[in-house]
Amino acid sequence: MSSARVVLRDMGYLASVQAAVDNIGADATILWEYSPYLGRRHPMVISVMTGLGLSSDEIDTLFILAEDI
Repeated sequence: MSSARVVLRDMGYLASVQAAVDNIGADATILWEYSPYLGRRHPMVISVMTGLGLSSDEIDTLFILAEDI
């Protein structure tokens, strides 16, 4: 998750993702803050990323970049 946050920050999405997670509710916030990993196909990931207008390919790229950190 730290790698994901670094990539999201570098790509300019971190604040928007944090706001989206906060808007989903307490369960999402707990997952975002304490899960060691959230998979590409996790419903929250899909919801937040598509809510930001990212395509499937763009989401894949974020995960690929995070894996390389």
